[in-house]
Amino acid sequence: MKATLALLLTVAVFSTQLTAADASSEVSAKSEVISVQVGGAVHKYGKYEFKKGSTVSDAIASAGGPLRTAIRNKVQLTRMEKDGKLRVYTLDLSRQGRLEDNMTLLENDNVFVPEVVF
Repeated sequence: MKATLALLLTVAVFSTQLTAADASSEVSAKSEVISVQVGGAVHKYGKYEFKKGSTVSDAIASAGGPLRTAIRNKVQLTRMEKDGKLRVYTLDLSRQGRLEDNMTLLENDNVFVPEVVF
């Protein structure tokens, strides 16, 4: 009887430790993910989740890539800055664009790809 009780206590403690560890890793994994809205001249606009460190080009690719009518040298990244001000960055993601224009995404960024209107 004592052995059975000891075994049950051990299983209960081990189970609690696993649950706490799982919860901790889930919180850690969620903190490594950001949510970004992608719209405009892309194939599948909407809200996407990315790993921290992802770029504007990653966001456009996840949305199915730019449409043929996309204006790639005027992509807009809208971001709420730490000071509470909304800032719009215009980025050149064309083949001739500058590498530094491919900015790293932050939580709640909005990426908009404009398109040519005929």
